[in-house]
Amino acid sequence: MGIPVIRVLVVTNDWEGAINGGFLRWTEQPAPDNTDDTLAAQFQLGEFIRVLQETRWDGFALEITRAHRTMPHPASAGDRLKQSRGADVVGFRFHKGFQANGESRQLADYDLVLFFAISPDMSEDETEAELQVEAEEIARFMENGGGFFATGDHENYGTALCKYIPRVRSMRRWYYEGPGPNGEPAAPSALGADRNDTTRPSRDGTFIFENQSDDIPQEIQPEGKNPHPLLCSPDGTVMYLPDHMHEGLCEVPDNLGGRTFTIAGQTFPEYPVCRLTGEPFEPVVVATGQVLGGHPSPAFNSDVHTPSTELTISHSFGVIGAWDGHRAGKGRVVVDSTFHHFVNINLTGDLFLSLVAEVAADDQRFFGFYVLDPQTGKRAPTKEYLMIQWYYRNLVHWLIPAQRKPRK
Repeated sequence: MGIPVIRVLVVTNDWEGAINGGFLRWTEQPAPDNTDDTLAAQFQLGEFIRVLQETRWDGFALEITRAHRTMPHPASAGDRLKQSRGADVVGFRFHKGFQANGESRQLADYDLVLFFAISPDMSEDETEAELQVEAEEIARFMENGGGFFATGDHENYGTALCKYIPRVRSMRRWYYEGPGPNGEPAAPSALGADRNDTTRPSRDGTFIFENQSDDIPQEIQPEGKNPHPLLCSPDGTVMYLPDHMHEGLCEVPDNLGGRTFTIAGQTFPEYPVCRLTGEPFEPVVVATGQVLGGHPSPAFNSDVHTPSTELTISHSFGVIGAWDGHRAGKGRVVVDSTFHHFVNINLTGDLFLSLVAEVAADDQRFFGFYVLDPQTGKRAPTKEYLMIQWYYRNLVHWLIPAQRKPRK
């Protein structure tokens, strides 16, 4: 008998006409597409997928299905769309069947979902009614033990579907500029002084947007007496994440006991009550990030990156949130403040800098967390990035359904 196979469904989308999400590695994308703002793979997940694929998993094998929500137009353009996004499935919807790995599949065939919501808007092929049907199917998946991860970015990026998904909708802020229709608190702005700007200064002390693509990460602060399993590694606690000029926000919502959702007309508690304590099982903020106060955020290339002249206000905020649904017989949930903790431009460098004459070809911001080894002459990941990769692996480990956990 072979080792068990854990199936992971990685889902993303496009911001139509602005940014293409996908699964390609930017460093492998040929010119001129690699510096076309719409076509470039800067917001794609190729490096993150590579880390998962090249990991030697203990006690199980990993099968990844890369699903993209953009619909091919016309339908015959599906193969071309798959190629340009590095996807196994296109036109993906959570409540519909699809073909993967040579067979018919549906959401229930997977152990966990990693959802990277790029767009702030619905696509032209989506409706509010269908999004609610999708969210109900996701809720059913969670109730049956499936693990679910979701992230967006600043303001309302990712709101279209995530605003309907139980737990995801309340463990992270999705609405902007004001509160949501049910009083949901507003997400932080992209450019205001209160933005969640985790950009770290370069070694000469200057703050600039493109520093998100150098080898200096942000430091995070684990919450709680002991580090959460998402931040554990053989080399100690994960204390870093990629930095970014405007992140979202994860939090523990109020009124846990009053939150409900429905599946097929039946009402369920969003946060079930523990029979021993009589209190709802509460989500936690796993780690916080720190905004360094008093700096603006200019950009080398303001055609690609929107700068801010507003001076930042020092504060901390939730960068990772988690809900241990296994305690209630449900699936676990994780949210993250931004997809920039996972996409190519924050991990492997900013190729748009080739359009800026004053940036030298050997500037570290072209190479992300890969630094030159003087002994070999080749580039290798920094020790901080190797730690960040444990967070990526831990997402898979922690979200595996309780009944599917590999036995030692």
